[in-house]
Amino acid sequence: MPVRKLLLVLSLSFFCAAIGSAGSLSAEDLAKIKQVHAKYEEAWLKGDADGVRALFTEDCVLLPPHGDTPRIGKKGIERLLVSARCSTHYDHKTGPSHQQASA
Repeated sequence: MPVRKLLLVLSLSFFCAAIGSAGSLSAEDLAKIKQVHAKYEEAWLKGDADGVRALFTEDCVLLPPHGDTPRIGKKGIERLLVSARCSTHYDHKTGPSHQQASA
């Protein structure tokens, strides 16, 4: 659990820094980005892997903090979710089930 929270905080910090330097975006664009960001945070903290997956496209690129390997496409996002134990096959109270998510 602490690893998930740390990953989320670091990801959010990077994201906020990127938004702060995006002076050419309109107020409407920034509002939309913040809305998606709020959905991501909510889904991540709930352990809602499907909610997190729904926010990414096939051509997405997620740049994790600390120079970790970029996550590219839905397969990369899936590997991130599995490694963070944010999977539809992971019960945060009892641990992983015998059915594992495919990467």
